[in-house]
Amino acid sequence: AGTHGSTYGGNPLAAAAGLHALRSGGNAFDAAVTMAAVIAVVEPSSNHVGGDVFTIFQAAGADRLTAINASGPAPAAADPAAFPDGIPAIGLRSAAVPGAVSAWETLANAHCRFDLPQLLQPAIDYAASGFPISHALSRAITDSRTKLGSSATGLELFFPAGQPLQPGAILVQEDLAGTLRAVAEGGADAFYRGEYAAKLDAWSRANDGWLTAADLAGYECETLEPIYSDY
Repeated sequence: AGTHGSTYGGNPLAAAAGLHALRSGGNAFDAAVTMAAVIAVVEPSSNHVGGDVFTIFQAAGADRLTAINASGPAPAAADPAAFPDGIPAIGLRSAAVPGAVSAWETLANAHCRFDLPQLLQPAIDYAASGFPISHALSRAITDSRTKLGSSATGLELFFPAGQPLQPGAILVQEDLAGTLRAVAEGGADAFYRGEYAAKLDAWSRANDGWLTAADLAGYECETLEPIYSDY
């Protein structure tokens, strides 16, 4: 706030976590990664560990912008012929390789003052201990009933007793906390080549999906020079 830095995270819990990172001696990259991880917990309708990241920034002392493209490709087994009417919005076959975790580690290694355990701790705490559902998330859950209802886990987590979580309800996500802890301790390798990858591979095969452990193991986000023009 004021001359000491400010944050915007799309959710007050994320913004507060980013501001705390700044006040604890972190820089803008520390705040950004911290907020992104918290958003993955408190507002998964916006982004999550299974999502993508796109960012353009100019690091201190650099004379050019840098871009990170952490959008994952389609699984190697993906078959365009399976989508004669276009890619559906629901279903594991529509999923690409998740890129967000790779982007978090890339930024942390290159530009952050804190390490991943410190950057991810606020998100881990909210996932493990719970947080109050916001009005925005409650609406997103209600609007996404068809998508979330395609998974028994989604129904159990977001529709207890058959009803969508209401504003103020406390949401605890123990499995997500475990995944974030693994990333904090083992880096992106723990996500793309560890127990999480093996579990995702097994779940994908059991649910007619195309994502495999090999798809995850072969992924790394791109660091690029963005297209630009002088005028």
